[in-house]
Order: sequence, then C-alpha cells, then structure tokens
Amino acid sequence: MLLDGVPYADIISRLGPDARHLTKRNLSAWKTGGYQDWLRELHLTEAIHAKYELAQSIIQTAPNDNTARRRQPDATPGLTEETIRIIQEQLELM
Repeated sequence: MLLDGVPYADIISRLGPDARHLTKRNLSAWKTGGYQDWLRELHLTEAIHAKYELAQSIIQTAPNDNTARRRQPDATPGLTEETIRIIQEQLELM
C-alpha cells in the first residue's frame, strides 16, 4: 500500500483489527527505514530476474556453435554461461 501512496490512516484501517496497535508514526518510521531496505531488495530482485530472462533468451536463440557465442550482441557484454549460472543460483536462493 505504501508503494501505491495510500495514506497511513487508510493503511491502518484496511489492515483491520490486527493493526490496531499501529500508528501513523509507526508507518512513517517504517517508510524511512525498513521499507527503504525492502525497496532496494525488490529492485535488485527485479534486475536479477530481467538479466536472467535476457540470458535465457540469448541462449535459446543462439546457434550451438562457438562462432555464435563469440558473436553475442554488444548490448549484452559479460552474459556468458558462467554469468547465467550465477544468476540462476542467486534466484534459487530467493
């Protein structure tokens, strides 16, 4: 709800009885602290997923010979099979 810009009072109201202990001050503190950490993690996760999908696309569309691997598009430097393996391992940890 914070991502959508919902006002604190509305967030507390929508969360119902389980949020009766929350205050606007609690949410404000969360928004400037832990929420920022969560946003960074969210953006990192999205970036990793995007790189993984791009790497998969390159592998699936490239011919299986070494010449094709040397001719990878300049827009994707460093997307080797090792990079793809590392990305896959990171996604499995999430």
